Amino acid sequence: VNALRAAKEARALARELRDRKAEAEALDAASQVHLAKRDFHEALDCGKSMAAIYEELQEDLPAAKAKQLLCSVYLAKGDARAAVDIGEDAVALFRKLQDPQEAVAQHLVVQAYLQRHHDEEKG
Repeated sequence: VNALRAAKEARALARELRDRKAEAEALDAASQVHLAKRDFHEALDCGKSMAAIYEELQEDLPAAKAKQLLCSVYLAKGDARAAVDIGEDAVALFRKLQDPQEAVAQHLVVQAYLQRHHDEEKG
């Protein structure tokens, strides 16, 4: 609860200062707290806003990390199809940047594909 309050206060201050990068960082913290609390709706809202800000700022590495976080949220939520889509975006960005975090994103995408296949088999 304290971490969430701190993230909300940081976001409010960043908005007041018109600091988009600081706002995205606050959204990252909030998204991770919401994910830990299994509040997937809020985690997705914060994560999507964070990703949009980083894309707007043309910050590819933080955008890739945001998409990787969204992939994790979708996986935890049980939405394998969305996890695959956003996870593939993260992999592509990491690959473009030649960043080793691509391997982690690829692992998440494989998990998402396996989950999606399992879901489709169930019916």
